[in-house]
Amino acid sequence: MNEFLTDRELDELIADVETKGVLPAPASIRENVLMQIHRETKRKVRATLTVYSLKIMTVAAAVMILAFHPSQAAAFRNLSAQFGRTEQALGVFGASSSQAVNEVGRFTNDILRGDKR
Repeated sequence: MNEFLTDRELDELIADVETKGVLPAPASIRENVLMQIHRETKRKVRATLTVYSLKIMTVAAAVMILAFHPSQAAAFRNLSAQFGRTEQALGVFGASSSQAVNEVGRFTNDILRGDKR
């Protein structure tokens, strides 16, 4: 099927619109468009929240494993000092979430390796 109107069909359409005017949009189109936008926005927010929650749970699980692992006891004695340095590195309030996630990842890897900061 051809997507485009022929010249004759286009002339007929133009003449029809000029004599009869443009048809009004359905009354419910505004509500339908707004409802679709709301659904898509809600879906995106849920996806973002799910990813964020999974990141937080992963970090929490890693910390719990490290906290109760006997070989990491010495590393956790200095945890508050290490956390203070992490806060300084992040700039606490000015850090973006990706910077925070990266820093937490580095912090966790350092603890796993037994590195002291």
